[in-house]
Amino acid sequence: QRIPLCLWFCSKMDLSDLLQKHLKTRVRVTDIILDGREHTAEDFIDKQIEPIYDAETLTEVIEKISEAQDRLKAFDIFKSVEADIVPSPNGQRDSVVVNMKLKEEKRFEGSVGTFLRKNEGGAEAALTLRNIFGRGEKLTFSAEAQEPLGTEFSTGGLKKALLGSLPTLASNVSKRITTGTPAKNMHYNLNFSVPFFLGSDTGMKVRAFQSTDDLILRSSYVESSKGGEVTFLPRSMPGHSFKIGASLRDILPSTEDDTESTSNASVSILGEPRSSVKSFLAHSFVRESRDSEVAPLEGDYVKADTELAGIGGDVKYIKHETTYQTNFKLMDISDEEKDCVALHLGAAGGLVLPLAYDNTRVNDRFFVGGGMRLRGFRTNRVGPQSARPSGDAIDALGGDVYGILSASISAPCPIEVLKKVLGARMHAFVNIGNNERMPSGTSVASWGKAFINEARIAAGLGLVLPTRFGRVELNACLPIKVKEERGDRLKNFQIGVGMDFL
Repeated sequence: QRIPLCLWFCSKMDLSDLLQKHLKTRVRVTDIILDGREHTAEDFIDKQIEPIYDAETLTEVIEKISEAQDRLKAFDIFKSVEADIVPSPNGQRDSVVVNMKLKEEKRFEGSVGTFLRKNEGGAEAALTLRNIFGRGEKLTFSAEAQEPLGTEFSTGGLKKALLGSLPTLASNVSKRITTGTPAKNMHYNLNFSVPFFLGSDTGMKVRAFQSTDDLILRSSYVESSKGGEVTFLPRSMPGHSFKIGASLRDILPSTEDDTESTSNASVSILGEPRSSVKSFLAHSFVRESRDSEVAPLEGDYVKADTELAGIGGDVKYIKHETTYQTNFKLMDISDEEKDCVALHLGAAGGLVLPLAYDNTRVNDRFFVGGGMRLRGFRTNRVGPQSARPSGDAIDALGGDVYGILSASISAPCPIEVLKKVLGARMHAFVNIGNNERMPSGTSVASWGKAFINEARIAAGLGLVLPTRFGRVELNACLPIKVKEERGDRLKNFQIGVGMDFL
């Protein structure tokens, strides 16, 4: 937008060489005229465009207009924000007026869509009310229905997986909608946000939620929770957010019929408290400099989450999790921007420590394996396990400490159609990781040594597809080091879907 603005100004001022030689010419903005404002408070807009008056040169005027446009668009209440620079009508040569044309978004909007994330697919419906009081407020109600995707396949089942997973998912969702049967995972959210809390330079989001997550395949229980949380987003601390919240959680172990006389769950799951009340304080930090969120070739990503539970209720722990990823271009294959070989390095780790009891609860632990973090192992099955009564299956119990290291090299897909149409890349990877409980009465040194010695290692080759749903990987995996437990065993192929990857 900057060059057209400059050229337009030059033609109006009849200074043809201004663009090349006089961009630092001193000018003064005498007025900003708004057009198209309907529901937004004028003083709310004035606060965002006020810095334009501080500009002293044409270059600064253009830069501050661009910054103001970005700020206004970030509120998600304007469909477009256009600007023109014209000479001031007072006739002074160094005075200009900025005309800003605004087009507001619809105040009420409904949407329906589908998604793939964390190896689950489903449908979402949302209703949004924008700019309620004219200051960028937003109220959204959303409902999500999710179904798990099959992500691990033998050689013979690969074709069936590729051709059958999504149609089966669609059929399951459709069948549940037409019959009124709830999906395996149902999430309801009511969100209200304001860009400036009580006039401060801090955004605020309030969320009330109710969810049901079917974890029977993984851990033989269904978890339902309801609660609320408030998040603060200080603009003076980019990337940081602070949260306070509370929830009521219930665990229902699986049974063979509608009664609870016979359970399919392991003894460990049956021993978990059925109900719990959790309140917490949390801090999150995110720094993103990757050139792509789904298939990066350069840049870094850092995410750190810390949570303290126990300011009220019967759940008390401190929990921290960090993810780091860095990407480098190793060599260019051609002049095309993405036609290169790249190196990708990643690390992730987490720790949860109970503050009032010897043990953490299963729904507060880490679940590791599968997806696109610890490739080559069954989804969420790496770590402590407990046998189910049937004897032919296990329950994943989660860990208190986990760590993952990952390295991969990627290059453009040699199949020209996949490369040109889908932007596909091939990658070779190796990763190592573990997930364990923190036993009491054991020295940190001996426990740490065992944690490293029992780490799982896998390598493989795969296809990476950047899609609008997120990153999709189809990997052929070779576990190199496994723990002699059924939960670590993996069939030949694995599919990963989502935005969370190393």
